[in-house]
Amino acid sequence: MLAALVERWRPETHTFVLPIDEVTVTLENVAHIFGLPIDGEPVSGWTDSSSDFVQSQGIAIFGRQPSVSDNAKSYIKLGWVRRIRDAELLDTEESIRQYFRCQIFCLLGSTLFTDKSTAYAHAKYPPLLRDFERIHTYSWGSACLAHLYRTLCRASRYDTKEMDGPLNLLFVWAWERMPCLAPVPRQTLPPAEIPVARRWSHSERTTAWSSKTVETFMHDIDNKLLQSPPERYTAARIDSCWSEIIPTPSFLTTYIRRFLRKKCHASVVSPSTKAKAIGTMF
Repeated sequence: MLAALVERWRPETHTFVLPIDEVTVTLENVAHIFGLPIDGEPVSGWTDSSSDFVQSQGIAIFGRQPSVSDNAKSYIKLGWVRRIRDAELLDTEESIRQYFRCQIFCLLGSTLFTDKSTAYAHAKYPPLLRDFERIHTYSWGSACLAHLYRTLCRASRYDTKEMDGPLNLLFVWAWERMPCLAPVPRQTLPPAEIPVARRWSHSERTTAWSSKTVETFMHDIDNKLLQSPPERYTAARIDSCWSEIIPTPSFLTTYIRRFLRKKCHASVVSPSTKAKAIGTMF
């Protein structure tokens, strides 16, 4: 399906050219599918790939020297960050903040700004997580959409054989707007909630869908869409809204107070159990 969509992508207009119209992923789609903020400060900064910079940022954000890639010293291992996250006791406000920093860093490297190496994330992201009160003020949705556009443009080149980027965003967008491409009937899924990607996370892929070829998907785009045009994705179709993936301070404070009120109970709960509990917020 991905190859069929890339065939329809036009870098000049950043749209998919379909038999009946041109469509594209919008900021509204990003807000609904991932629950990301699309207003606020631009996600920008300066990049320093030196070993000293990476080590200093790792100590500042994670409290210890990071484990980096052997081939590219400016990339931090996501597995190492997850181990730090799961080791947090979640018994103080600072411990919970540290958990969120690790979780958001993994989210940036594995979902929003992925590259061909899914086991590492670039060291340019930790500085954006340093000031905890500013994390939610960045326009993460805009940056994610720009990253998707760039990867689609690269993938449309004749000499490109692979594609990276926020593919989950692209897949869910296509399945929601063009049900003929979806792996399962949309009506069999739970009601749409923000982030909409949640309801596709456990959907079963049918054998027939998994065996489809590029030619089959292109045939569906060329013919089935004429019978059922792409649907406009609007807020009216959303039944309820979960809190944003990038939490606001007020959202975080609610959970901090909840955990601190249960401090006595937390002392007899294993760290992995507590980490799993707080992880359900994402």
